[in-house]
Amino acid sequence: MSVKIRLRRQGARKQPTYRIVVADSRAPRDGRFIEVIGHYNPRREPAELVINHDKAQEWLQKGATTTETVNTLFRREGLPARPSRRTVALGRRKAEAEAAVRKEQRIAARQAGRPAKPVVTAPAEATDELSEETTTSTADEGVAE
Repeated sequence: MSVKIRLRRQGARKQPTYRIVVADSRAPRDGRFIEVIGHYNPRREPAELVINHDKAQEWLQKGATTTETVNTLFRREGLPARPSRRTVALGRRKAEAEAAVRKEQRIAARQAGRPAKPVVTAPAEATDELSEETTTSTADEGVAE
């Protein structure tokens, strides 16, 4: 079960307030949730944000992921936030580039450390005998027809 920390919309039409909830990722936005860990009212000046830091930390340690909006709110409150998608993508590209460099280094080390594979050649007499057998067998087949 994948668990997300996300916003759940409350309030009347055109007067939104949000609860910060921990919910199964498959549940609808305003549907079933596991636990309320705070609330957010963007209509107040300044916006009201209350988060239970202990519960948030507990769920993050259990492996819950945050949505982009909740991630921004967590950063505002000083909670550790997951890296943004852009940061993750840049990190992934950097890791892939480093892996490619390491692979090239391993290949170069193998080639430098091992002698070249010896090429196995048949003696010249055996090669001549083989070519003669091949030409005579094809010639014999042509005559037999």
